[in-house]
Amino acid sequence: MRVVECLRAERFFEHPVDPTPVLADRNHYVRFHRTKAKRLLRLHSQFSAIVGALSSIQSARDLRRWIVKNVAGFGMKEASHVLRNLGRFELAIVDRHVLRNLCRFGAIDTNDFPRTERHYEQIENAFCNFAAQCGLPLQELDLLLWAIETGEVLK
Repeated sequence: MRVVECLRAERFFEHPVDPTPVLADRNHYVRFHRTKAKRLLRLHSQFSAIVGALSSIQSARDLRRWIVKNVAGFGMKEASHVLRNLGRFELAIVDRHVLRNLCRFGAIDTNDFPRTERHYEQIENAFCNFAAQCGLPLQELDLLLWAIETGEVLK
């Protein structure tokens, strides 16, 4: 979150500046900062295509597939994060804490991280079913599982 604030202060979203110094700063160091800086610059050049996809693709799952296919460095989890932050709540973010808890509560057999898009979607479906059984929206169950593990709520 600190990095995002620094990039906002640098007005990165309006004009591309090299984000490497921000990502490498010891106060909020980001792993693989050089690779992420290159991807951020590439992402900036794709903003208009991304905005077009966001406005023209209605299905959240189809939009996520478009992001995974067209935005370098984005997998299913990262694309799901982006869409959740944009208000698309029908997708699950299959993260370590979700996997551990789905396994703990018997919704899935193993907490191995998904290696394929198909496997990710299978786990996502299991999470959706588990959330429905609990009577909670996905994002609320996700937040609850995170808080159970960490003892805090980040957002």
